[in-house]
Amino acid sequence: MSTNNTIGTQSRFHYAWVVMIGCCLIMLGTMGIMSGGSIGVYMTPAAEALGTSRTAISVYDTIRTLVMALFQPVAAFVFKKYDVRITVALAALLCGGGAILIGLMNSVAGWYVGAVVNGIGLSFICYMLIPIVMNNWFHASMGLAAGIAMSCSGLGGAIFAPIVGELIANFSWTTAIMITGAIGGVISILAALLLLRTRPEDKGLLPYGYKPGQDTAAISEEDHKGLTAKDALRSPFFYLIILSIMLIYFYGSFQIHITNYATSVGFPIDQASRVASLMMIGLVVGKILLGFVNDRLGGLATLGAAVILVLVAVFTLVTSHGAVMPVFIGAFLVGMSAGSLQLVPPMLIRGSMGNKEYGKIYGWAATVGVLVSSVAAPIYAAILDTTGTYNTIIAVAAGGMVLALVLNLIAYNRARKLWV
Repeated sequence: MSTNNTIGTQSRFHYAWVVMIGCCLIMLGTMGIMSGGSIGVYMTPAAEALGTSRTAISVYDTIRTLVMALFQPVAAFVFKKYDVRITVALAALLCGGGAILIGLMNSVAGWYVGAVVNGIGLSFICYMLIPIVMNNWFHASMGLAAGIAMSCSGLGGAIFAPIVGELIANFSWTTAIMITGAIGGVISILAALLLLRTRPEDKGLLPYGYKPGQDTAAISEEDHKGLTAKDALRSPFFYLIILSIMLIYFYGSFQIHITNYATSVGFPIDQASRVASLMMIGLVVGKILLGFVNDRLGGLATLGAAVILVLVAVFTLVTSHGAVMPVFIGAFLVGMSAGSLQLVPPMLIRGSMGNKEYGKIYGWAATVGVLVSSVAAPIYAAILDTTGTYNTIIAVAAGGMVLALVLNLIAYNRARKLWV
């Protein structure tokens, strides 16, 4: 590699930030439409129009997340073997096409078929794209870059949730989901093809953060310290961290129900969509904030910050009694704290297990987390249909986040001492 490729990334613009922008647009166009608060806006109108329960519609999320869990090992293999541009463009096509298919079928079965299509597409995007690609491109500021990119799922929801509410009010939920699916698919496909690259070497570069004159071989060796996948499986600390990630995913799954929460305390659908929009704005802020904390204080402190946000968010909602301003504030804080679902697990794995076989170990953690998400969504919905309130279950989920922090206080630094 020539000396010119050892770039002083602090002194001029680095293509890593273009890759981050591409990831931002992809997250906005896929996750912003078919996950979180945005998809939640469709659920109540769809259930009413189809004459079924919200629980039946929410099975969409169970099927989708199970498919995601099934295909995540496939996604990890494909990312390693094939060009990220083609891989992600095809995944985005499935995400947008799945949304259009749901609208065209106009049935409960259509939601389930669309869940399979979307699940395959999102298995490449939701939890794998940013940790793998950002880890390749960023030697420094990894947490901030990942946080900004991941936050765009919330930004997409913030943009689309009120649009969806207006489209449903003026046309129908089927029209709304097809229009937004088409828009999101086009944005994501173009971003993947035009902006993404798998590794800095594809552009003749070194990762962002290398400085002229540094011993790149020594830095590379430092970057690849950690546990092998085999050693991780032998360590009890790995399983404690995996359990903590399961608890994080369970709490984070509440975000998809924020619209239903708002309607359950008396909000009309148009105002409930604004609650979802506020939550999505909170996601944007929370992921950037947590990424910033990670770069300066590490994964354990990032989880601690997330837990504080969780406790304040849940307390605000549980004590709101349906008052408009507390629900708005609580929804925003839920978004900030739910940022932990995507951002904190990869940072915990990277910080505790190292980079030696990060992709493989994180793939296991993400698969387990997605399986938890697949059962969390219908649990939330069933409790609402049975009791009419989410208060007890979200309080329990907040307690789970506290336990996740305790588990990492036990395991995180002990796992780091095993690095070779």
